[in-house]
Order: sequence, then structure tokens, then C-alpha cells
Amino acid sequence: MNVDETTNQKLNLTGWARGHRVSLAALAHVALFALSWLTAFALAYNFQQTLSFKDGSPGWFWTFFLPLLPIVVTAKFCTFLAMGLHRGSWRYVSMRDLIHVTHASWWSFVWIFLAYYTIANLEPGARLLGHDEFTFIPFGGRNFPDSALLLDFAGTIALVCGARIAVRLYHEEVQPVLEGSAPKLLIVGAGNAGENVVREILPTGARVPSGRIPR
Repeated sequence: MNVDETTNQKLNLTGWARGHRVSLAALAHVALFALSWLTAFALAYNFQQTLSFKDGSPGWFWTFFLPLLPIVVTAKFCTFLAMGLHRGSWRYVSMRDLIHVTHASWWSFVWIFLAYYTIANLEPGARLLGHDEFTFIPFGGRNFPDSALLLDFAGTIALVCGARIAVRLYHEEVQPVLEGSAPKLLIVGAGNAGENVVREILPTGARVPSGRIPR
């Protein structure tokens, strides 16, 4: 495979990714939401009792994580969707975007807490309404680790913001400019202005500064 074929393949892959940017962003968010929820319980239980508790009953993975996972991912996804955080390119993430992620994570935390509180109090609520025969024991009678909610809130912010920053750093610092694909550029002028121009051009890859001539 020659250089031209490799370049064309990379360009085709880049074009496909741009054409499906919204779908890829949505899938990435779902994966990050699930990972944050999983990590929250792992930290709450010190990475122990995952598949079974000490008494032999199903561990936190089966008792808490999986039953609540659809609710948690749905709450987060709908909140981020409503705030428009599925749009826009991660390549140009800014501090404003990170603030919006924190805001969306907070509202997600609120909806998840309300859902958990509703599930945990179904039986008392039914009895208040006169349905004394109603019986519901959530989570197999085990106490829910409240710290998992706060850990998930912090994890959502860290993972989503971290992923966006990583994408921007990749495009600006890691991704090499294809040899010969970008025209050479000579900067005329020195000092701070010339240095700022070079700093602005390098991350884009549209030009390759090859030198600078002072006036």
C-alpha cells in the first residue's frame, strides 16, 4: 500500500466520521455514562464484592448496577440531549462546553436521585395510599450506597470532560500533519505577533510553518 492509498483511506475515514459525528457522539456519551456508573460502585465498594457479597448473595454488579443502569443512562442521555451537548465538535471544546457538561451532570444527578428515592419508597408510598397488600423490597433488601450517587456525579463530569479534552489534544498536539499534504508557510515578522500566528496555525494542520524571517 503506497502513501497515496494510505492518505485516501485516512481521508475517507475522517469524512465518514464527520458525516456520522452526531451518532458517534451519542454512542460515546452512552458508553461514558455507563462507565461512570460502573466506576462509582467499584469505588464505593473498594473494587470488592462485585459479583457476590460476603454472604454469598449477588454482588453490587447484579443488585445495584445492572437494575439501575437503564434508568441512569436514560436520565443522563435525555438531559445532555435537551441541553444540546450531543452537537458540536469535540475538537473545538472550550471552557464554556465544560461548564455546560457540569450543569448537565448536576441535573442528571437530580433526576437519578429522584428515581432512586421513588424506587426505595414505593412500598411506603403505596401504603399511604391505602394499598396495604402491596409488597416491594428494592435491591434485595440491601442498603443502597449513597456515596455511589456522588461518585457517579463526579465521574460523569470527569469522564465526559476528559474525553472531550483528549480529542482536542489529539488533534492539536498528537495527530501528525501528513507529509506533503499541507503547503509550507514562511512567517515574515518576529516578536510576539509572529509567535502567536505560529501557535494558531500549528493545531489546524492546514499549513506547516517552515520558518520565520524578522523584518
